[in-house]
Amino acid sequence: MSIQSILIPATQTRQSPAPHTVYQVRITTGVRSWDVYRRYSDFESLVQELRSETGKDVDGEKIPPKRVWSLKKSINDQKLIEERRVGLESYLRHILSHRNPVWRTSHAFLDFLSAPPLPSANSSHSKANGPDPSATPGSSLAPAPSSITTSPAWLAEHVTLSSLVRTIRSSLSKRDALLQSGNPSGGHIAHIQAKKDLTVLVNRLSTLVVSLDIVAKTERLGDGEIKRRAELLGRLQDECLTLGKAVENARKPPVIGNGFQAGSLSSGATGRQDDLVDGESRRALLGPGPSAVKTVRTLGGAPPGQETEETRPLDGGGLMHLQQTKINQQDSMLTQLSSILQRQRVIGEAIGQEITEQNELLDKLDSEVDVTGAKLGKAKRTMNRLN
Repeated sequence: MSIQSILIPATQTRQSPAPHTVYQVRITTGVRSWDVYRRYSDFESLVQELRSETGKDVDGEKIPPKRVWSLKKSINDQKLIEERRVGLESYLRHILSHRNPVWRTSHAFLDFLSAPPLPSANSSHSKANGPDPSATPGSSLAPAPSSITTSPAWLAEHVTLSSLVRTIRSSLSKRDALLQSGNPSGGHIAHIQAKKDLTVLVNRLSTLVVSLDIVAKTERLGDGEIKRRAELLGRLQDECLTLGKAVENARKPPVIGNGFQAGSLSSGATGRQDDLVDGESRRALLGPGPSAVKTVRTLGGAPPGQETEETRPLDGGGLMHLQQTKINQQDSMLTQLSSILQRQRVIGEAIGQEITEQNELLDKLDSEVDVTGAKLGKAKRTMNRLN
């Protein structure tokens, strides 16, 4: 897939997690176009990753320099935002049209644009000679390197694993869509593929974590670069945990008495059959009612869900709606808490800056007092000699 043009047609101001400006990057190919939103710090990271991956900066063009101004002023100053928008667009278009393809074909640049990786010589060879029987079905992931001892190799592996995260998300979305549309077999295949990719992600991420210490020693990385890469690893590990929970919480269609799916009943089913579906669905979701509870000892298993006054009058659809409502309420509370913490952080940083300025003024005043005291002593000695 060849990228034909890159534009930054607009900007947006977002309030979460803290007020900031994002730039709408529009990528156009011969068959489709898409938008990605990036902050100025993302462009700074792109410059560093291009330098690490290719060993040199982009010739003839740089991103607009970073200026020091207050947070409120940077958000409201449209002139500065427009200057950055024009400069950042020029930087991306320069990379795309440069005669040297090393930057526009790099993993860092393609990942920044959320573009699929370019086909390699190995993939072309495999297409010509048929599929590789050892390859995982549905996966176009680059093979794991035997060892990661250089900085470009480490960054390339990180880009590969970030792409794998997006692939797993796509498989999970496909699984949910197929299950909702009544295609359990297709959903099961997508679920199995997501589990396989997640296993590969966990194993290769463990190798990447161990390799960071090796690369830091062999390449003599600075403390700032090591911290930045540790943050990248932290984000990938968080993604692994989130994806692991999504894979384990696979949604399954309700099953009735003899194992047939609820959706497989004929259209001429009676009201009694509908009641049977609702009753079995409820028991599958909440477990048996109080009258059917048996006193047994379970080792390592969670107790079955119990009916409550809130859930008893609801059918299967109502229970799902109630669960989604509870989740939305919790998400809203977390968003509010995040906003409060961000405001507290901004206030704390402002107080810290004010204290630093006051300390500087006190140091300056102390030095001036010393100079004045020295001058007064000199004047006193002069007066004594005159007397």
